[in-house]
Amino acid sequence: MSLRKKNVELGEEKKDLFVKVVELKSRNEELDDNHTKLIEENAKLVGQVDAMKEELTVEKAENATLKDKLESTLKKMQFIVINTILHAKAKLIGEFKRSEHSNWDLD
Repeated sequence: MSLRKKNVELGEEKKDLFVKVVELKSRNEELDDNHTKLIEENAKLVGQVDAMKEELTVEKAENATLKDKLESTLKKMQFIVINTILHAKAKLIGEFKRSEHSNWDLD
């Protein structure tokens, strides 16, 4: 009877193991599905990152162009300001040399 009892116990252990194997297979399928979804989501995100990198590259090029235009405009403005100051100084020096400075309002 002892053998029969052990056989019954082994049969129950077998059933428990079978149930666990079925549960593990189910969980494995679930994990496989999740893994597949994660791979798809990752590919989607990588695509978005690549698109953003391309946009950033375009924006960097546009910004560099704008920066060059701004620097060129600033140089032109500086030239105009310096040229205006020099012209005004030359005019004032000319008036001073011709003694036309008496009517200057120094205030």
